[in-house]
Amino acid sequence: MSDSNALVSINPSSILIFKLERETQPRAVLHVTNISPNKILFKVKTTQPNWYYVRPNQQVLDVGQTADVTILLVESECNRYLDQIAANVEVESTDKHRFLVQTKTITDEEFLTIKSPEEISKLWDGTKDDKKSFRLKVEFKYQKNVKAPVPAKTSTSVIENVERFRERLGRDTNEDTLAPSSPEVMLTELQNLRKKYDAVVEYTVHLTAERDTIVTQLEELQRELNREKSKRKDAGNSGGNRGDKVEKKVVEKGFSLFVVLITALICFLIGKYLL
Repeated sequence: MSDSNALVSINPSSILIFKLERETQPRAVLHVTNISPNKILFKVKTTQPNWYYVRPNQQVLDVGQTADVTILLVESECNRYLDQIAANVEVESTDKHRFLVQTKTITDEEFLTIKSPEEISKLWDGTKDDKKSFRLKVEFKYQKNVKAPVPAKTSTSVIENVERFRERLGRDTNEDTLAPSSPEVMLTELQNLRKKYDAVVEYTVHLTAERDTIVTQLEELQRELNREKSKRKDAGNSGGNRGDKVEKKVVEKGFSLFVVLITALICFLIGKYLL
């Protein structure tokens, strides 16, 4: 980095390149190195959180330490982008895709307080003056002649194979054909189950990324709410003190009027009986 006051060195320094291929999760690796004389905290954000998985999205680095941040492009978004290109449809410009790397120096005392990801998030509270930011662009690379996807044949499910096997047993148990319990069919079923398992894993990773994004947003909203409550509490205390003074004056005024009335009544009664 050209900034002499930078806390970290980032590689690549300006553009993240993703090589798009259908049915894959293109990735880019961002190397973040602490070049400051103190411990630092860094965080990676993106303008398109539904497109990317970032792991880790924040971390503490000791002096001279390097972290490798893996950024994955979601497979479904990759396929959709390539489908639009194959269909000659206008695609979304990557100008809207940006990554922001924020860094901040932390003390040894702050480092010792870190016991959970929530504790790391709290360290970001403070002014903008103690943070430094770096912005990176995104570039997609792909083959010029992108072909439309070929519809996949629907594979036979395990239940269908079992039902078919039962029917064949009912017709002729001595039929010289390939039974569903043969090694070839079992291998096919295992391959199908493997594909389904991979799909479930991908969906789970996507949900985890969305959960992390929501948790971060909730933490920021909670901090905003706490600050707003603190402001209202301070305003309420100052307003309450003024109200107490006014009420005290009213009470004192009412008490004085009461004393005057009682005194007048006593004087009236004394004068009446004496006369």
